Amino acid sequence: RLGPLPDEARARAALERVRAWLPVAEVLAVPVPAGSSFWVHVPPRSGEDEARAVVARLAASGIESFVIRDEPVLRNAVSLGVFRDAGSAARHAARFAGIGYPVAVHEAVRERPGVVVEGALAADPQGLEAALGADAGIEELACPVVAEPVVPD
Repeated sequence: RLGPLPDEARARAALERVRAWLPVAEVLAVPVPAGSSFWVHVPPRSGEDEARAVVARLAASGIESFVIRDEPVLRNAVSLGVFRDAGSAARHAARFAGIGYPVAVHEAVRERPGVVVEGALAADPQGLEAALGADAGIEELACPVVAEPVVPD
C-alpha cells in the first residue's frame, strides 16, 4: 500500500510511476487516521437514568460532568473531560481517583478521507521508494490469499 496521498489525481500519478513494481494495483478511497482525542469518563452505566444519577452525585460534589449519548462505545458513560493528548487525560483522570466511581480514559481516533494505491509486488522492491518520491509512504500488508500447505503422501 502506498499512501495516503492527498487526492485521487496524485494517487493515479504515483501508480503510473510505480507500475513496474505494481502491475496489478488500484487506487482506493480509505479512511486514514487524523489524530486522537482522549475522553476521561466514568464507564458506561446500565442505562441513562443511572448515568444521570451519577452526574447528579458528582454535581453535588462540585464536579461538572454530563451523560455521553453520541459516542456508541461510551453510551451512558459520564464525561469528565476530553483532551488532545494521553498525558493530559491521564493527569486529569488521576484527579478523580476518590470520587467513588472508577475513572477510565477512552482514545477516540479521528479519521479523514484518504486515497491509497494498493497492489501486489511483482518485482524486486529495490528502487520503488525512489520512483515514488516523497508523495507517500509504503506500508507492507499481509497477503489476502494464503496458499494451502502441501502435505507429502
